[in-house]
Amino acid sequence: MNGSEHTIGGVGYAGEMHLIHRNTRFATMADALKQPNGVIAIAVFLNESHDDNPVFSPFINLLPQIIYKGSECKLCSFDFQTFFPVAEKTKEFWMYEGSETTDPFRETVNWIVIRAALPISSHQLDKLREVRAGRYDEEFSDKVPMKPLRQIQAASSRTVLSSFRSVAGAPDLGFRQ
Repeated sequence: MNGSEHTIGGVGYAGEMHLIHRNTRFATMADALKQPNGVIAIAVFLNESHDDNPVFSPFINLLPQIIYKGSECKLCSFDFQTFFPVAEKTKEFWMYEGSETTDPFRETVNWIVIRAALPISSHQLDKLREVRAGRYDEEFSDKVPMKPLRQIQAASSRTVLSSFRSVAGAPDLGFRQ
C-alpha cells in the first residue's frame, strides 16, 4: 500500500495513476508547466486485487515496448474514460494547487484527486514495476527501477477543497502540518 503519492488519512494505496493535461493556450507541456494555469493533473488511486482489470490490459500489453526511458509506441483505439471510476463515483474529489511530482517540482500544477479507486491486479502492478528509469543504452539501466514516489510534502499554505462533506472532518491528503 505504498505505491501512491497521495494518502488519505495517512493511508496509501497500491498505486496512483496521474492523467496530466495541459492548457491548450500553451504550445507545449514545458511551456504549460511554467504557468499557474497551465497544467491540471487528475490522480486516480489503484487498489490491489487478485483479478486482472481488463481496463488496464491494452496498456499493460504495450509495456514490453516501452520499458526504457525515451521509448515510444502507438496506442490505438483506447478509451481513456475507462481510466476513471464510474461517473457517480467521480463526483467525490479533492482539489488543490500543488507541484510537479518530479524534478524540478514547480508549484504550477492544479490537482484533482478522485476519492474512489480502481482495482488493479498484483500481476498488472508487477508489470508496471518492470519499467526502468534509464535509457536502453545507459549503464545499469536494466537494474534501476522507476521509483517516482516522492516524500510526503508539507501542506505549507495550500488549501484543499472537497466536493463532498465528510463526517471525518477535513480531508487528509498526506500533507505534513
